[in-house]
Amino acid sequence: MSTWACLPRINNTRSVPGDVMNKKKKSRRYVQLDYDLMDSVAFKELSAHQIRVLLKFMQKRKWSTLKKGRDKKTIYDDGGLVLTYGEAEIMGIKKSSFHKAVKKLVELGFIDVEHYGGWLGRDYSRYAISNRWKYYVAPDIGVLA
Repeated sequence: MSTWACLPRINNTRSVPGDVMNKKKKSRRYVQLDYDLMDSVAFKELSAHQIRVLLKFMQKRKWSTLKKGRDKKTIYDDGGLVLTYGEAEIMGIKKSSFHKAVKKLVELGFIDVEHYGGWLGRDYSRYAISNRWKYYVAPDIGVLA
């Protein structure tokens, strides 16, 4: 008897909007973060789920490389990014947490909403990576006397 025979079967047939579960497409893109972003006041206010959502948005960016002689320059297309509730669910993030994460990322200036999607799931919201986080100032907590 093989060791695999004694393991219970896992049923992964949950219904996810857009049938994203069945596609199982792994993204092999890497994400590079600038030190300025990681050391910013805005980034330090993010929770773990919010950081994961931000990294997923950054991973979905398209880019092209310009070559001039030996120099290479990467140009990112920061607009038109779509991240659905179904994709967030696959990442292990609940709908309410995903909604709060996107709201916080917009508030802190990491992403902007390009287009608000519809309620029926056919019209997705589109986002763009933003640099407004550079100008974020933390609210005053108060000074201890």
